[in-house]
This record gives sequence, C-alpha cells and structure tokens, in this order.
Amino acid sequence: MVKKNRLVTTTFREIKNSFPRFFSLLLMSFLGVFVFAGLKATAPAMMNSLDAFYKSANVYDIKLTSTVGFDNNAIDILKKIDGVNEVELSNYKDVVFKDKNDKEVVIKLISTPSTINLLSSEYDYEKLKKNEILVEENFIHKTGFKINDEVLLDDVTYTIKGVVSSPLFYTNVSLNQNRGKTNVGNGTINYYGYINNSSFNVDYYVNAYITYGNKGKLMFTVADICMDQLQTQSNPGGLTDIYLDNGTYVKSFYSVIHQPQCVKISTMGNKFRRIHHKILWDKCTPKILSEQYKK
Repeated sequence: MVKKNRLVTTTFREIKNSFPRFFSLLLMSFLGVFVFAGLKATAPAMMNSLDAFYKSANVYDIKLTSTVGFDNNAIDILKKIDGVNEVELSNYKDVVFKDKNDKEVVIKLISTPSTINLLSSEYDYEKLKKNEILVEENFIHKTGFKINDEVLLDDVTYTIKGVVSSPLFYTNVSLNQNRGKTNVGNGTINYYGYINNSSFNVDYYVNAYITYGNKGKLMFTVADICMDQLQTQSNPGGLTDIYLDNGTYVKSFYSVIHQPQCVKISTMGNKFRRIHHKILWDKCTPKILSEQYKK
C-alpha cells in the first residue's frame, strides 16, 4: 500500500476548496513575469533599433564648430588624422520669422548633407535649388504654412518643397518641442529646415561632421539628467551612527538605478557591517583593442 504524503494531499485540498483565489494568484504571478520579461527585452530592442537607424543615416561621431569658419581645405587636413573615415562641412543659421498666426518663432536653417547625417524625405533633397526649403513635420502642423507655400526668412523668400526628417532631431507633433538655444528671437529654436548650401551666400562652413573608424555599438552618455546627492560624510554629525548603520546606502542604490549592469551591491566592514557598492568596470567602459586584433 502506497503511503500518502499529507503535505501534498493538504495542498491539493486547499487549492480545490479555494480555486478562484488560487487561480487569481496564479494569474497575477504570470502577469508579473510577463511584464518583467517585456521590460527586460524592451530596452535592448530599442537600443538595437536606434543603433540600426543611426548607422543607416550615417550619423556623425565627432562635430567641430568654428566661429572663424572652415574652408574646403579643412576636409583634407581632417582626413589626415588617424582613424578619421569621412568628413563633411555644413552651414547653419537661426532666423526669426512670423508664422501665419503672426507669432514670432525661430527656425534653424541647415545645409543639406551629402554623406553624413542623411535625411529622410519624399522629396529628393539633393535636387533642392537655391531659395527652396524642406521643413520638419512640426513646421507644417503648427505654423499654418503648407507645401508649395512661400515663406519669408531673413529677407529671402523660400518655397516649401516638402517635409524632411533629420537624425539630429527627435520629432513628436503632439509636443511643443524646442530645437536648442539661440541668441536671436526669444532664445529658443522652434523648428528646423534644410536648404541648399548655395542659399547661404558664404564661402566658408561653420560645422565639420566626422565619422571615425569602424561602426561600433551605440553607447549613450546621459547628459541632461543628473542626481545631486550630498556625500554621506557631509551630513550633520559626520561619521555618525547613521553612516555606520547604513554606509553609502543611498549612493549605492542611485548607482543601481542609473546603471544596474555595472554595479554590484554587497556588505563591507569588520565590526560595523554596512551596504556598499562595487563598480564592475569591465561592464561599463569601452575597450580599445590593439591593432593586431583588427579584422
């Protein structure tokens, strides 16, 4: 005769007697796992998509800006630098104008690219003529101007030939986005547009865009978000019981929030054990390989 396991028997009896509650808990567990798995997969997928988009648009690696200006000789000089792949010169200017609602706004006019920072547009921007312009989608939605309309910019009349999307700017027509700061108008750039370089009527360039070496994986540096955290030792009392009990608790977990893959949390100390963090430099720093490993 097989001896019954009382624990198993009791467990199944409890499940049978309260099946709706058991099923609800099971369903919530599954939902939690699915959400967690989705969140874990979303960030790498988004990074891979953005990386592929940046590579297809051949987005620059280094940007040089000169108030004096670059001439065409700058291309040959910059290409002599070891590791430089491509160099393209570009112009821009910020212009104040009034939209059809008589509101004063600022547009950044940029020269059309050839090989770097390639644009997305139904109109062939390489055929753009002098005094013709391609504008971003926000411009069409919010200024009242339409394609084939004429707009006066810096005392020059431009014909709007189409809509353009640039890899240098993020676009969401439902938001009031600014395109950076400027020293004209109200200090904020509202829109961007692309014109033929001949429309600038100058014999120099303001920007030099450079692609450097082989294309690697996209790596972000968070520049617009920072956490201002006082040092634990600066709290009133210095090395008090708070520090001995908690160590750099807050600082450690801010590191986890920001870069979880690069931080390991553990305890340290002999008499007073406290939480501390260890940076896994292998996980967070780019590697520079020797020439002998190049493929």
